[in-house]
Amino acid sequence: MRFVWEVVGKDDFEETQGGLNRYVQGYLHGLEQIGIDPRLHLAGQSNNALVETQAQGGVLNRMRVMMASGFNARRRVANCDALVVNTHFALYGTPFLLGASLGRLRSPKSNRPVVIVHFHGPWSDESKVAEHAVNRISIFAKRSLEIYGLRAADRVVVLSQVFHDLLVDEYHIPSSKISIQRPGIERSWFGIDRAPSPREQGQSKIIKLIAVRRLTPRMGFLELFNLLESIDFTVDGNPVHLAVVGDGADRTRLTDWIKTHSRERWITLRGRLSDVELRGLMQNSMISIVPTTALEGFGLVVLESMAAGLPVITTGQGGLSEAMGPWNTPEYLFDLRDSDSLSSAIRHGLRASANREEIDSLRAYASGFEWKTVATRIRNLVTETNG
Repeated sequence: MRFVWEVVGKDDFEETQGGLNRYVQGYLHGLEQIGIDPRLHLAGQSNNALVETQAQGGVLNRMRVMMASGFNARRRVANCDALVVNTHFALYGTPFLLGASLGRLRSPKSNRPVVIVHFHGPWSDESKVAEHAVNRISIFAKRSLEIYGLRAADRVVVLSQVFHDLLVDEYHIPSSKISIQRPGIERSWFGIDRAPSPREQGQSKIIKLIAVRRLTPRMGFLELFNLLESIDFTVDGNPVHLAVVGDGADRTRLTDWIKTHSRERWITLRGRLSDVELRGLMQNSMISIVPTTALEGFGLVVLESMAAGLPVITTGQGGLSEAMGPWNTPEYLFDLRDSDSLSSAIRHGLRASANREEIDSLRAYASGFEWKTVATRIRNLVTETNG
């Protein structure tokens, strides 16, 4: 079948990092690998050659631009078997879908587009967690946009069983409409050669942790800082250093905590790094730590860390338990209210970090997640729906 594949994302990953934007970036590569040339619709600036729409300005203007682009989608279609509208973020995806529906009124004989909605998480619920003062009107509007898109979808794609269950229980989406498709990872993560660290060679006692996350309350950094403080940033007498990669609304609060507790030596907020810089930092780290407290859909960083040869310890929240695979065991999990569990997880992570066979196992597990496979499976969903 010949497709015109309209992908409605959020932001360009090169401009704004985050799990959703990274997913879309890898997913586009997967579509190209199976012979599909997607058209990309984003907010803000982008140098991506695939970008058809760059919606800028205020929120209402961005929504208006997306609706207009959806309205014109049918006009761009020629000599194809199916128009696919594949959305990833309700704020832009739903206006695009509304525009596409209005566009069909102009061409009533045209086939209805196949609508695939990727549900990366409950946007409205995430806002409740992030906002100190909940704006009920804002939450209602966000939930309404989510529900419209989900109900308009032919198929809804989620990354984990946890989000499948959430859609069924809270959004009342039929299970038969939902498809669980694990994400992929870029092959570049496997190019990191983790030579034995100075600590593993007996030259240093510092335990180096790395956390790669957006700085928002639900990512659990403040809780992690307090937990590390409760053990005086030491495990078995050895000092613990935490490098935090990422940026976000919580940066000021986390910076203030570090200064107030005089922990500048043991916590480094690295901000946003390029993939090259991040891989270099991972190469010199020992354990990847993921302290999420709520609404984790999967956790691409788990796979990327494992591909880089880094053991991962997590809270096991949401989809993290599924991302961890064979390492979803008590030894690699910790409770943000229990300092002993954190110390124990770090010990297990250190042992794995120094074990070449364990590192090879981590990489072998991560190698099973390929974007080409993801794209192929979603194309199959489209074929089934269109058939």
